[in-house]
Amino acid sequence: MVTFIIHLRKDTEERALNVNIIINYYRQVVPNCKFIIVEDDKVFNFDYLAKYDDINYMQLYNYAHHKKCEGYNLGLKHADTEIVCFLDIDCITSKENIYKAIDTVKSSKGLCIGYNGVCVYFSYKAKKLINTVDVNLYDTLDQLVDKDSLVLNHTTENYHIANTRAVGGVLYGYKETFNQIGGFNSNFKGWGYEDNEIILRSNRLEVPVFYINTGKPLLFHLPHKDLETNEKDHGNYRSNEQEYLRVASLNKQQMLEYIKKW
Repeated sequence: MVTFIIHLRKDTEERALNVNIIINYYRQVVPNCKFIIVEDDKVFNFDYLAKYDDINYMQLYNYAHHKKCEGYNLGLKHADTEIVCFLDIDCITSKENIYKAIDTVKSSKGLCIGYNGVCVYFSYKAKKLINTVDVNLYDTLDQLVDKDSLVLNHTTENYHIANTRAVGGVLYGYKETFNQIGGFNSNFKGWGYEDNEIILRSNRLEVPVFYINTGKPLLFHLPHKDLETNEKDHGNYRSNEQEYLRVASLNKQQMLEYIKKW
């Protein structure tokens, strides 16, 4: 069994729609899974999720900025399964790769990025094809993708290849392993660099990290019209970059001391 830990905010109506799509999809393809959903906002919009037996809904009240890493760590603290997955609310991977990722964690005791690094951002035109309760959601989207053109910035009317070596969105591991490496870095504010940093830190602390390169290995990202569309205008992005560089400068022993501070 796996617990999907989701940090959630309703910055647009499209994001709210993605919540139902993602939860319904993972609930169907992994029938025995659990969810911990941490809503991080000034106003709570998803408290109806608390009525579901497989969802542990929590609130992280916040004025200044979204606390994605603190939300993830709160979820990690309350997880009661051996294996957890930190899941972005807009990301979909294949059923095949979910189980491959879980098996990889079990066999390696490391972390597993639940796809091959190729991140496909779908358009709103493609999103119109989605049924919110469709167990075949991944396959529906997969049919739109030209597998011979999985190159950075390749764009069609249905999708855009945003990254070919991504590390964020879907990360599996033992709860114990995440605790050993300090969970997510709570010095980060909002979003930006947190996914890269935990992978860098895992490698520095000698915890192996794996991709899934076989089967149906792509990551699909649903559109949501994020209000913070320009990274240069994202108020915390620069400070997050500096935090990433700070961690990158540490050796293993220094890093072990540093993570005790959060």
